[in-house]
Amino acid sequence: MSERLMRFRNLERGRAQDAAADPNAAKAGRFDALESPAAAPVPSGAAVAVDRFREPARRDPGPGSGLELAEKRAEDQPFVRCAVCEADNSLHASSCTNCGSSFNTAAQRAFNERLWQKRREEAAREAEELEKLHQQQAASQTGLAAQRQQAAAALAARVASETRMRLDAEERRDGMLGLGLPVSMTRGSSGLVPANLKTIAIAVGIAVLLVLLAIPKTRRVVFVAGLALVGIYFRFHFWRRR
Repeated sequence: MSERLMRFRNLERGRAQDAAADPNAAKAGRFDALESPAAAPVPSGAAVAVDRFREPARRDPGPGSGLELAEKRAEDQPFVRCAVCEADNSLHASSCTNCGSSFNTAAQRAFNERLWQKRREEAAREAEELEKLHQQQAASQTGLAAQRQQAAAALAARVASETRMRLDAEERRDGMLGLGLPVSMTRGSSGLVPANLKTIAIAVGIAVLLVLLAIPKTRRVVFVAGLALVGIYFRFHFWRRR
């Protein structure tokens, strides 16, 4: 065989004796070296961003480990204070780092118990005072809101009353102008006689004039008096325009 054809003899590896018995197994094993294990799913960007703020999972030491996790509360004693030198030490310290006094004595334990009992009572009083302060602030805010509402209602009533009075005055003024009287004579607040009484007086005066005109003896007097009144009116009207 020529050198040119010899290279094709090494293209395929030799087969085992039991490969002929199970051809499917041989086919499956041919691509095992090429296949890589399945990769783990990649979490989305939103899930990764939210996971940053999650609390870390609490580790369970498991049975038989001999470790116990102590639950820390806000009212617990955060440190130990020495009764001799009053230096603060770690909660789990057995002796003072400043003077070397042991914390395993009854005097040290009683001193710290009294200290932290006093601290807890002070904290309870402060919380109670703070709650009272919040209640007072809420009550004052409610009172201020009620006062503002009452002031707004009073202002609205005052504006409505003034508007109603102004409209009534304009109606009376327009009614008097229809009779040809000056404006100053129709204002009940500035004149000596209210506007409704003035209207009645004008009506009575017109009736009296008509009766006097019907009498022959008084026609001349009524005519002269009417001319005088007309002259006075036009003179007053001309003076108001100037």
